[in-house]
Amino acid sequence: MDLFAMIFASYLEIVSGSVYQQMSDRMDTEIQAMIVKHDEQEVSFSHQIWKIKQSSVCENDKQNALKYSKCTQAAKSLFNASCQYLQANPKTHWKYQKLKNMYCNAALSYQPVNAAISWSGKEDKLKTAKRKCSMATIALMDNDKQELRSARKKACDNYKKLLEAQKSP
Repeated sequence: MDLFAMIFASYLEIVSGSVYQQMSDRMDTEIQAMIVKHDEQEVSFSHQIWKIKQSSVCENDKQNALKYSKCTQAAKSLFNASCQYLQANPKTHWKYQKLKNMYCNAALSYQPVNAAISWSGKEDKLKTAKRKCSMATIALMDNDKQELRSARKKACDNYKKLLEAQKSP
C-alpha cells in the first residue's frame, strides 16, 4: 500500500469513527452506567436510548433491603431534582432536551422501594410455641439424650395443640 492510500485510509477511519461516535451519542445506543452522589447517597443506574433502565437503579444494593430502600428513595429524589433543574434552566444544546426528557420521565415513573425494620412487639403464643419446638428439635439433633427428647415432645405437642386450637372454629 502506498503512502497516499495509507493516509487516506487513516483519514476515513478517523472520520467514520467520529461520525459513529456522534451518532452513538445522539441516539444513546450504548448502555451508559452512571453513579451520582445525591443526598449523601451514591445512586447507580444505567440508561440507554435516553431512558433510565428501572431495573438498574441501585442494582448493587439489592442484597441489603434497608440500603436498597434508602438508595431508591435517593434515586427518586435525584430524578425529581434533575428534572426540576433542567426545566428551570433551559439550554439550546441537543443533549439538553434528551436529558430533560430522560430525567422527567424517570421522575414520573420510577417507584422507590420503602423498607423498614421494626420490632413486631410481643410474640404471640403460637409463634413462641413454634420457636420452642424448633429450638428443642435442634438441641436434640446435637445430643440424643432422653431429657432432650422429652423436652422436644413437650414443646412440639404444645405447639401442635395451639395450632389445632387456632384452626378449629
